[in-house]
Amino acid sequence: MMKTSLSNSFLKTFFVIVLSSFFGLNSMAQSESDKDSVVIARLSYLHHLKDKIGNVWQGFNGKHADLPLIYYGNEFCYVMNPQIKFLTNFESSLVFKDEGLTVYKTKKIDDTPFHMHMTYEFDDEKQFDFHSPHMRCSSLETTSKTIPDVTTMDVWATMVLHEYFHAFQFSQPEYADYYEKHCAFFDSNILQSLYLNHKWYRNSINKENELLLKALNTSDINLARRHLRSFLKIRSNRRKKAYRKLHLDITKAEQTYEMTEGSARYIEAKLYESIPVYQADSSWLYTAGKKYHYATGYNIIRVLDKFGCHYQKELFNHIPLAEEELNDIVSVFPYN
Repeated sequence: MMKTSLSNSFLKTFFVIVLSSFFGLNSMAQSESDKDSVVIARLSYLHHLKDKIGNVWQGFNGKHADLPLIYYGNEFCYVMNPQIKFLTNFESSLVFKDEGLTVYKTKKIDDTPFHMHMTYEFDDEKQFDFHSPHMRCSSLETTSKTIPDVTTMDVWATMVLHEYFHAFQFSQPEYADYYEKHCAFFDSNILQSLYLNHKWYRNSINKENELLLKALNTSDINLARRHLRSFLKIRSNRRKKAYRKLHLDITKAEQTYEMTEGSARYIEAKLYESIPVYQADSSWLYTAGKKYHYATGYNIIRVLDKFGCHYQKELFNHIPLAEEELNDIVSVFPYN
């Protein structure tokens, strides 16, 4: 059985938002136990934030993107917008229903101690997540015990929305098919290992990311194009060297992981911009490290924004689009 699970790197900074009085738990929710009400309030807040930032990525807002989310409490799971197959497999009771948001409650569906990831089953038709992305998250309390930096609902919510965006990606059949073909047997840990264990590879990645940041930070569009030409040349040479020396063809997998994680990080950053946030240091968003594809992907997407590229509608239908757009950008004269 082949299943994919994408996990979010935890946030390295804190932020505080002022949460206004909670918008509308209806009478049904108010009649539930205090524990149920807390969970429903959190899921309502997530749904509100998702709609709030939905307009920054075409297709992420609206009912078609209201995908299933499984919240793991101490004794029960709460399922936001479950599908019929889930309700058939697990005896569940409706605890909340409002426009755009339905929540069911069921006994815990597994004993895994911590969840913060999306799952998508490729092969086993009996599984409830067969060709159906499901976001799974532990409660704030469990998350805080597992990741001590997560101390507020706001930080927790940002992690959840990062993973929820992965569910949105996998809800598009072309993306799921492409991922299965090029990444199901090429784990992102391979890229991490290359970065950690090969100095030439690490130096190239760091230089590539530096050039992306230079392109982003200059107001001179022609200079930005020159930085991007250098970026593409160095990147091409690194990939050729990886194939020649290590017998690894990394291009399609690297592009996929960059767009997968870079776009989810883009959503995080836009969330920071849309609510009152205090961040002591946001450099982790765009700085390359061992999981470099998060930062390089995020920076590539920002470059596309800078040059006014219209990429969001088709990106997950055609992953190479981002680098194709970069090649189009640098082909514009003057060349020097």
